Amino acid sequence: MKVGDGGVSSTVFTKEVSAGGFCAELMRVPSPGTQVRGSIVIGGNAYAFSGKIAWARAGEPRMNLRGSIGVTFSEIADGWKEKLT
Repeated sequence: MKVGDGGVSSTVFTKEVSAGGFCAELMRVPSPGTQVRGSIVIGGNAYAFSGKIAWARAGEPRMNLRGSIGVTFSEIADGWKEKLT
């Protein structure tokens, strides 16, 4: 996933995915409202998306605890949209 205009990349671990967005865990949590883009790999296929962070909960990196974010989709790949509906 790439975060914001600077395009900083992060690997995230998705917990829930729906047609509206997804919840994920990561070490560095961006602020709500931040634009994101990337892809989610399902069954060996990568599906592109873009969206915005709706909510964020910080983790504790010193204790190796990931934070959580909720992303709402603004665009998702057509092939993926069909799988989610």
